[in-house]
Amino acid sequence: MRLAGILQGRLVNKVGLRLACEEWVELNMHTADVYLSARQWTYITCAMGTCAIVWTNKGVCRFVLPLSSEAQVRAVIDQREPSAIFVDDTNKLPPWLRTVIEDVQAHLSGTKRSFLDVPVDVAWADGFVAQIYAACRQIAAGEVLTYGELADKLGQPGAARAVGAAMGRNPVPLIVPCHRVVAAGGKIGGFSAPGGAQTKVALLALEGVDLTQRQQPARGSKAAAWQLAQLAGQSSLF
Repeated sequence: MRLAGILQGRLVNKVGLRLACEEWVELNMHTADVYLSARQWTYITCAMGTCAIVWTNKGVCRFVLPLSSEAQVRAVIDQREPSAIFVDDTNKLPPWLRTVIEDVQAHLSGTKRSFLDVPVDVAWADGFVAQIYAACRQIAAGEVLTYGELADKLGQPGAARAVGAAMGRNPVPLIVPCHRVVAAGGKIGGFSAPGGAQTKVALLALEGVDLTQRQQPARGSKAAAWQLAQLAGQSSLF
């Protein structure tokens, strides 16, 4: 009888522990998802539209530059980060990420911020690509380098095309500021983010760089370039 009582007590304790665990999981399911998921994302509302930022416990892994609506941003996330979990409660964001978001909002409102110390998670970028991204992050707001100049800084003269290819694959624009790397002769060069070269011109203009003074505009583009430089209040640029 004593043995039976002990066994029954252990069974009750196990059942109670299981029920307690199930209750905790149910009550904290969203929180657990947010902190244990490999990738999470949220919107950032700024003066130029709506951005998105995706992160892991290692750092920012994707940044979506401003678009004119949340629906457009969501479409990009659904295409590029379909498994990422959306976080709609800012209180559940990591403190370091809240700081990044505040700096993004300030920067895209015209107050320059440095993102040099923001942790990034681009584990696929190794070797020369990792070196390119690290060097690109050293370019301060208001400055530009050509693809060739960046290659020279890395001790790889003649690797301008490799630099351009790495910029085109950059998943974290602004944080790795690929918009500050331009073509030779004052030409804007390519830009793979939504809006293309116009977005690149707008970001540079926001930082005080006007490439239109260094090149001959293409026919019909002078007025458009001037309008893009007038960023204040134009939330639909992207």
